Amino acid sequence: MKIIKLPLLKEEFKKRKVAAYTRVSVSSDSLLHSLANQVSHYTEMIQKNPEWEFVQVYVDEGVTGTSTESREQFLKMMDDARAGRFDLLLTKSVSRFARNTVDLLESCRELKSLNVEVRFEKDRISTFNSDGELVLSLLASYAQAESESISQNVKWGKTKQMQDGVYHHFTRCYGYDWDGDIYEIVEEEAEVVRFIYKAYLDGMSPKKISELITAKTVTGKNFTRGTVKDILKNRIYIGDRVLQQFYSPRVRKCNRNYGEVPKYILPEVHEPIIAREMFDEVQNVMQQKAKDTPKKTFTCFSGRLKCGHCERALCRRTLHGKKIWKCQGNEISKTCQARYITEEKLKEYTFSIFEDENEFKMRVDHIKVYDDYLEYIFKDDTMKTIERKEPKRRCRQGK
Repeated sequence: MKIIKLPLLKEEFKKRKVAAYTRVSVSSDSLLHSLANQVSHYTEMIQKNPEWEFVQVYVDEGVTGTSTESREQFLKMMDDARAGRFDLLLTKSVSRFARNTVDLLESCRELKSLNVEVRFEKDRISTFNSDGELVLSLLASYAQAESESISQNVKWGKTKQMQDGVYHHFTRCYGYDWDGDIYEIVEEEAEVVRFIYKAYLDGMSPKKISELITAKTVTGKNFTRGTVKDILKNRIYIGDRVLQQFYSPRVRKCNRNYGEVPKYILPEVHEPIIAREMFDEVQNVMQQKAKDTPKKTFTCFSGRLKCGHCERALCRRTLHGKKIWKCQGNEISKTCQARYITEEKLKEYTFSIFEDENEFKMRVDHIKVYDDYLEYIFKDDTMKTIERKEPKRRCRQGK
């Protein structure tokens, strides 16, 4: 029998699986038109290339590039990359991908570790090039600085308007409705506000008042002691409007204003629910009670601890003679059953990282407390995680 050797078949060519990402930060007609053009551009470009297989164009509409947390399609894109759905990602520029240097580098490094190449068309950069990361760092730093500059310009404009008595930000406030031009009284809710002020002046505590109120807040939740105290201190009920009660020390960061920046009061701009004399009397009573109440002991952790499960603040309490920090969701509403942490253990974990309290306060923005670990969030937006090794004990619900 004659044996004929057949030539080996060439290995079938494997197409690259290609996706694209694009984003606009404002949902205006012109930008949405630009976004539609980008989607068409990438879809057509990928489908025309015989060596590429089209996967998807990921589109985030009307979201900022300074953080990846609010970008649903960006997060979906990362999940798909981890699942191996594509191995090449196209995007217009570094600023469209991310304006935050940390987010950009972390995302690109992870994609590279997954063997996914990212190409920035406008900047002519590929993450598979040897100098790609250095160039990316420089461009991302520039994009982040540009974003911060725009933010400062916007803040200056808003501050100037507030100084001139102009305000544009309106929120639904209990007792009032916004008709597009001015606050109008909602009588049913106004009756609750009047009851709160009268009951407080009659000697009733905010906690007791909240227990007697059967109405719901504007968010549909029950009144709490904190809600009642906020209503008692809010000048909106005497017809005034207080501007800049919150401020942003940096991009994507919002803090309550405790005097760090000026507040602006516009007097008598809408119909009051409470007489000014009654409001002033309530403030005097609250100030006197504050003076008569023993001062709380503040530590370096005060105001810096958040529950990793429900985002509420942690409060300091005494349990069996030891100081502990527990979630306010367990302390007030009994809705969160996260583990508490003793102050002794908190100090042990914290000062294994930092030399002293001064370094801790200088570097740490806040700590997220989870059941199994602590997440230290630094002021430069970096993070460090420490595993919790103490026995698992929880605050009993309802106690």
